Amino acid sequence: WTNKIVVYVSDNMLVVHWLTNNRARNKLANFFCGLNTLSMARNRFETYAVCIDTDHNDWDIPSRVHDPDEVRKGPGLRAGRRARGR
Repeated sequence: WTNKIVVYVSDNMLVVHWLTNNRARNKLANFFCGLNTLSMARNRFETYAVCIDTDHNDWDIPSRVHDPDEVRKGPGLRAGRRARGR
């Protein structure tokens, strides 16, 4: 990964905040931020964290197929079928 840019994409805004600032209040999370910082320094690469909204993400349908209808927030499989007219 030398001289590369690593992009971490997550739907967890807290993790994105930790990776952006390279520090966390939680001891375990702060340990992993330290490992990330050490790895970036030793291997000369950069890490960028990006947050995505999975509630309105059509690419997230496969992970929501087994969720009950009352729990599913995103478009889901059934909403996709109705949208296509099936």
